[in-house]
Amino acid sequence: MAAPVGSLYNPAEDAVIAALAAFLGSPMATNATYLPKTLAARLDPLALADKAVREAGKLALSVPLTGRGPYGSPVTPLSSTVRQVKIDEPTMRAQYILAASKRLTSALALNVYPQAARLERNFLKQHRRAGVNRLRAAGDLDSVATAEGPWLIWQTQHDSTVDPECRRLDGRMFTIDHLPDGQIPGAVHPYCRCYAIGMSGAVRNISPLGGMHVV
Repeated sequence: MAAPVGSLYNPAEDAVIAALAAFLGSPMATNATYLPKTLAARLDPLALADKAVREAGKLALSVPLTGRGPYGSPVTPLSSTVRQVKIDEPTMRAQYILAASKRLTSALALNVYPQAARLERNFLKQHRRAGVNRLRAAGDLDSVATAEGPWLIWQTQHDSTVDPECRRLDGRMFTIDHLPDGQIPGAVHPYCRCYAIGMSGAVRNISPLGGMHVV
């Protein structure tokens, strides 16, 4: 899910992200190829270069938000978690614009802008893949919740390559309305292999570390 306002950014950046997200989720952004000047000006207090902001906005708008109709809003009907992911998508894209503007501004100061602009396209691809992965994981989670919910259990692959953040979530019980730390199994990081299982028919064991595992 989108990062909570105020948790990762300062108040000035929060305001910029909110303004960008409002535009990105509106019908005006559907066919836009650049950020409106009045919106781009909202980034001025953050000391970001105009050229960097324009390029970041152009890149962000070159990839449409997924699953949205011609009027900007998410296409319905959608299952619960998938719909929330789509609702959060403008904020995720706004966060990308801010991060890209910062990277490109730094590149201008270091006189490596052409190289950074090329690299930024790779960052955009990574951002896009992360969004697609969130949608896939959200769909998988909703399917499990429909078949076996409402209570679900977070599962990792229980091997040596499990990410520490995923390991911390392993065995947590949750519902789709109260995701653990706002995370979706399978979308914690780009190579996340986590998944959710239902309580039905499971044998629950308490591990020595205090986590619940289902076998």
